[in-house]
Amino acid sequence: MNLDDINELPIRREALESGLLAFASGWGRAFFDKLRSPDPTQISDGLIFFGDTAAKKALIKALPSAAGLRHLWVRNLANQALFDAACHVPTLLRIDFEATSISNCDAVEALASCTHFSIGNSRRLSSFAPVTRMKSLTSLSIRSKFASITRIPDLGALTSLRGLTLSGRDYHSQNYESLEPLAELKDLQLLDLFALNLANDDARPLTRLTALEYLFLDKTRLSRWSVATFRMLYEKLPRLRNKLIERAATDREFQTKYRIR
Repeated sequence: MNLDDINELPIRREALESGLLAFASGWGRAFFDKLRSPDPTQISDGLIFFGDTAAKKALIKALPSAAGLRHLWVRNLANQALFDAACHVPTLLRIDFEATSISNCDAVEALASCTHFSIGNSRRLSSFAPVTRMKSLTSLSIRSKFASITRIPDLGALTSLRGLTLSGRDYHSQNYESLEPLAELKDLQLLDLFALNLANDDARPLTRLTALEYLFLDKTRLSRWSVATFRMLYEKLPRLRNKLIERAATDREFQTKYRIR
């Protein structure tokens, strides 16, 4: 067995097309034909933005009149002005900030129609609390390093949430206290916990997510939970489509390979 047994690439491709992923690379190939505009002042249905300081200023100026913009992917560092301007575009449905220098995300409360929201590396950000008031969200991604944040936000009020990514990035783990704030997400179908360190490794909050169809973990997380923990998850999460939890619970070769005891 190898890491392909963890990644389960066919299942991941299935998840990519499910609409449950918030970050832009998971929106599905069909969206990328829309996200084309070399001139940031010419905004239509969607935009991939990767520009210098001058282009960033032009985009900030153009966004207030971008009445038809529905999909926005900001691929370079978004400052507070760009973040706030984007969040005040009322038609936005999907937005992905790969990295920001923001100190607050208060403006997300203006995204009344947003269904997919993703934010990456934001070392100055100290709270995700405003995100918990984005009631229209069906998919949320909080990924990469947030040095000042150690608690997963209380997402229980997001009753429409179906997909959630809480992860570090590559080999840079994100530290959180526990998974307890996830326990009320009864309709969650996808949960990705890649590169996550937990001060409290208790997996029991996940047993309440009985609608889960996809649960993705990394190699390190496998070795931190016991066989008994994986058996508990396997019994309590009957709808899982990927086989990772089943293998960790029942396959001795898999358990030995990934040091699950």
